[in-house]
Amino acid sequence: MSVVAGDGCARSYAAHSLLVNPEPGQSLRYGWRLARWSPATETWRTYLRGHDGFVGAERTAEWRAEITGNAGWYRVELTAGRGKAVTSERFQVSC
Repeated sequence: MSVVAGDGCARSYAAHSLLVNPEPGQSLRYGWRLARWSPATETWRTYLRGHDGFVGAERTAEWRAEITGNAGWYRVELTAGRGKAVTSERFQVSC
């Protein structure tokens, strides 16, 4: 999975990942989660969520998220079907 930031302080982020459907004739649902690090609880807390799905062998999935006026550490998590979450590297929003 890759996460790309917008220019300057745009605060628009795009996450991309290739999803492979183990059963191409059936739908595969997947979900995105933008998580923010909470120093108070020392946990990743949900900031935004998104869901989608497709039928077919594979798809390059993309999700765009906006972060407005909330500096901190973030990461993107992607879960497909009943699989484990794939987590991006953390990134810092500072402006």
